[in-house]
Amino acid sequence: MAKAKGYKGISFPFRIGGRGGVVMSSTSRNDVSHIEESMEQILRTRVGERVMEEYFGSDLDTQIFESNSPPTHNMIRYQIKEALDRFEDRIRVDRSDIEVYGEGNKIYAKINYFVEKYNVSKTSEFYIGGRER
Repeated sequence: MAKAKGYKGISFPFRIGGRGGVVMSSTSRNDVSHIEESMEQILRTRVGERVMEEYFGSDLDTQIFESNSPPTHNMIRYQIKEALDRFEDRIRVDRSDIEVYGEGNKIYAKINYFVEKYNVSKTSEFYIGGRER
């Protein structure tokens, strides 16, 4: 049986490595960092932000000034599901697999998803509203 090759692409966020080249990321059965970066890119890109791909991204930015409440969390869950279904065909995610919760004035989303190619389930957590570092 042939071993399945992983996905490889430019890392997100875009950056230059120590040797002057573009930093790349890849995937394997145990490490799906490239897919996680792709998910983050989809969720952090506003619809209309890309000139040549005006429909790419999510509408999460519309929730930035809403209250940190269950109705807002429900809308965020819906927007995450719609964006990932549309732009990330390497994974499968159900709406019930997305947990949105607040801590103080911050909102987080924990997404359980299934990577089709590797037949494996993974979980990633994202801060909604920007990059938290």
